[in-house]
Amino acid sequence: MDVNHVILSGTLIRNPEIRYNPKGNPVITFTIAFSHPSKNVSKTEGGKSYIDVIALGSSLDNFRDVLQEGRRVLVNGRLKQRRWTSPEGMSRNRLEVVADRIHYLEKE
Repeated sequence: MDVNHVILSGTLIRNPEIRYNPKGNPVITFTIAFSHPSKNVSKTEGGKSYIDVIALGSSLDNFRDVLQEGRRVLVNGRLKQRRWTSPEGMSRNRLEVVADRIHYLEKE
């Protein structure tokens, strides 16, 4: 059995983009940054990673005013890989999280 489930907490690095699909339902995209510890024990600093998140559904109209740059969120969802060919003919791909749930976190 395969499992594709992701739980990430992080900070929005920009305000979300909202567009509507042909059925009129909102599609919200945003990018979160999250830290991970360094594998080098002598360093106290870790790295940052960034991942794009896509949220679908009519219930997302409420998110418009709450999701803003700097807001901390917890995202539950699944990984999705997009593949395309660039105008230059190069193969490209990107991993994204398709959100099932988004929870707001308090500021630290």
